Amino acid sequence: MRLLVLQRLALCACMVLAVGLLRHLAPTRDFSALPGVPALDPWLRGESFDCLLAASERGSDRVFPLYPELVGAFGHVLSVPVAALVVSNLALIAAVFALQALTAPEDAGLARRSLLALLFFPSSFLLSAGNDLALFLACALGTFAAHRARREKLAAFCAAGGVLSHPIGALGLSVPFLVEWLFERRRGGERSAFPRFVLAIPAALLLLAALSRIEIGDALRFPLRALAFTRLTGDSALARLGADMPPIELVTDYGVGLDWAAIALTAAVAVHCSRRQEYAYASFCALALLGHLLLHASPARWFENVNLAFPVFVALGRWCAWPLAGRAYAVAAPMLQVTCAVLFGAGLWAV
Repeated sequence: MRLLVLQRLALCACMVLAVGLLRHLAPTRDFSALPGVPALDPWLRGESFDCLLAASERGSDRVFPLYPELVGAFGHVLSVPVAALVVSNLALIAAVFALQALTAPEDAGLARRSLLALLFFPSSFLLSAGNDLALFLACALGTFAAHRARREKLAAFCAAGGVLSHPIGALGLSVPFLVEWLFERRRGGERSAFPRFVLAIPAALLLLAALSRIEIGDALRFPLRALAFTRLTGDSALARLGADMPPIELVTDYGVGLDWAAIALTAAVAVHCSRRQEYAYASFCALALLGHLLLHASPARWFENVNLAFPVFVALGRWCAWPLAGRAYAVAAPMLQVTCAVLFGAGLWAV
């Protein structure tokens, strides 16, 4: 917990100083949700505008309902932009505890290294920004950790939260456990018991349909995105605000390279988990990536959304046990993270 707070405060200080400098040197997308709070405003960029719009008014189908509802609830006592950051960072804290609960039974060293891999992963700064990434990550990690601890009611609660918070929740938090159950049942493994918590997911889909009917007047819009990964329609809030601003080609070109690197990393993690017979992890990575590709019809922005595929952090924690790999990650990852965070905060990173 202390490491999380210190790391985020240091990252925030770097963003404030560098963003202030960049605003004098380069054109930026100058849309500010909190213009009077320079320590917080850089965290509200890109998809944050969609989330803020969904929390402030009904009718947006670009963000699943749980995050906007929580932001709206906190928005009764805080401003909506501040509430968005509070929800994201509370969810990140929950995700950190769930990651520790999931990995500590295997190895205390792995738990520590997985936490460091998460905190310093180049795009994990987005987990503290105003979006729904951290909320789904907390729900996914909570589902896996609770199921491993045989706490099926808690797993059902977390899985339902995942269904309501992101399009990959319904399939991503059910299919991997069913795949694992089938493999374990064939070989008589210790996880051969049926994962009963998945029976809560149809109920969560019914609730999602009800919220979809209330929020956007179409009961099937959110469930179809969850079960068939149907594409988004219409422009994002940021696109409507900055439609006349050309993309920054240098950042865009590097972003495409990072997207493909993240895809390669996710595929490597899926293979690694399959070889270790961790079929739930492998299936979750595959479904998260497949869902992203179908929802966006391209690999664009997987570098940001790879944060949803938490087995990546567990695998990095294992690989960093090798001294050379650990040192390389400790040097390269924080440097790339600060660079990406500064570009994001300055409005130069189109996410």
